[in-house]
Amino acid sequence: MNSYFEMGPYSAELILPDVWHVQDATIANPAGEHHDGSFNNPSSIYVIEDDHKVLVIDAGNPHEKGALRTIVNQIAQGRVIEVAITHNHFDHVGQLADFDDCTLYLPLKDFDLTHYPNGKGIQDQDQIRLGRHTFVCIETPGHTAGSMCYYDACHHLLATGDAFGSSYVWLLFLDDVLNIYARSLEHVLGCLQEDEQVEFLCGHRYQQQIQPVKGIHPLSPKNPHMTRQYLLDMQTLVRQIQNGEATHHEFEAFGRKDDLAAYTYGQAEIDTYLAGSQPIKL
Repeated sequence: MNSYFEMGPYSAELILPDVWHVQDATIANPAGEHHDGSFNNPSSIYVIEDDHKVLVIDAGNPHEKGALRTIVNQIAQGRVIEVAITHNHFDHVGQLADFDDCTLYLPLKDFDLTHYPNGKGIQDQDQIRLGRHTFVCIETPGHTAGSMCYYDACHHLLATGDAFGSSYVWLLFLDDVLNIYARSLEHVLGCLQEDEQVEFLCGHRYQQQIQPVKGIHPLSPKNPHMTRQYLLDMQTLVRQIQNGEATHHEFEAFGRKDDLAAYTYGQAEIDTYLAGSQPIKL
């Protein structure tokens, strides 16, 4: 099988040994727009190959029934398929029904398992064992209450969903969310220990490119290759916000202004929906 192929609304590329990146919704251009100018937000899906199983991490945006399963079957070649979800947002669970005959690993704080007969609830420090690959589940609330990362220490893989962003982080609607996010940063860094080789498998990989992306502020740092240092930068950012030292500016996302949410960026910068010289209060 070639290391890159397209099928239906998806493209699949082998980006690391055993790791396929599947991107949905055939991104039309680097700015993330359809040909008619409407915004397109492709999600990243990862397929981890092992000897007798493959693990699908996230299920992308909604498309026609069976679309994602078809491309995963092409990669799996008859091996057992299991699915792990990072968080319960539509652009990460859109094709989950394609896998209703597979074991589904679902964060308990984001999912009601009564709706998923094949769902297996996961909590912090649970493990997903494939064979050569074993992923430790790391609870990282902030983006959602139940956001979960998956860490394979032996192969230096960290699947993060939207917990730490692909270029920016959107912290959503949780009380005391900044302190929650700070604890998540500390927790995942503790799990990584001194793993300087860790490869981030982010939830929206297209946002990591160098060229401008619609919806991301031009001053936002570009992270084409995210490392452990990115998490350390985020810790610096949180401290600067808490101390009232973080740089910020008026912010608008896709024409929407909302004082209930804030985008935060690495490299000690914060974008907010609030204008003026005062740091945001979360």
